[in-house]
Parts: sequence; C-alpha cells; structure tokens
Amino acid sequence: GRLKRFVKIGGEMVSLGAVEDVILQQKFNGQTDTPSFAIGANNRAGKTTLVLFSIQDADLKEINQMLRDAGYSRLVKITHLHKLEEIPLTGSGKIDYSKLNKLLDHEQSSFA
Repeated sequence: GRLKRFVKIGGEMVSLGAVEDVILQQKFNGQTDTPSFAIGANNRAGKTTLVLFSIQDADLKEINQMLRDAGYSRLVKITHLHKLEEIPLTGSGKIDYSKLNKLLDHEQSSFA
C-alpha cells in the first residue's frame, strides 16, 4: 500500500503522504480530530495530476503556495478539488485510499 502512495510527476517521484503532511502542518497545525482531507493522484493520458479530497471548500492557490513554500517544485500542484460529505475510513479509522481511488477511476471512466 505504501508504494502506491508515490506518484511520478514530470520525472519526479512525489510522496502523497508527504504532501498531505505539509497541508496538515500548514493548514491545521498538525491537529485534526477526524480526517478532513486526503490527496489522490489521477492519471489521464499519461499525465498525472493531484486531486484534493476535502470535506470543506479549499483555496487551491493557497494550498499550492504552501507546497511551493515547503520546497516542492511547480510540477507538484493540486489541480482539482473533490468535495465529499466525509472522507472514507477503514475499520481501523485510517483513510480508505482504495475508496478514494475508486472515485477517481469512476470519474475517469465517465469522461471516456
């Protein structure tokens, strides 16, 4: 599972968990009671884009600036916001990334 949390963007390996950590530290001071966001990757036509799943509205410009301030290149950019009622969790209370990936896969197939 951990290997799937890495994506290649423009030849650069990016840890989605590290991207989430930057947002958690900058926006939420490292503290949330329940997960309010997650980062997913969408791959269309060989191009990988980052998607922010969130239970609240978010300013993508602000978040992308946080990532640049943390040292990420301009290639690491969140391009879409997918607002959800709640972030899906596994039985152990961790974010269910497989459900989030299924949302992306379903969205991708609906555009085909």
